[in-house]
Amino acid sequence: MGREEWCKKYGIDRENGFYTIRQFVSLANNGFGNETIKRIKNYYKNW
Repeated sequence: MGREEWCKKYGIDRENGFYTIRQFVSLANNGFGNETIKRIKNYYKNW
């Protein structure tokens, strides 16, 4: 699944939307860019 399809699936407005890192990681968990999401989660271990 490409990023455009992923954004449509989750209702994410890439042009005008604003999401915190925590919100994005919650949406993207086990989905789009899984390895990158894991690295972000490891960086912010105190969530």
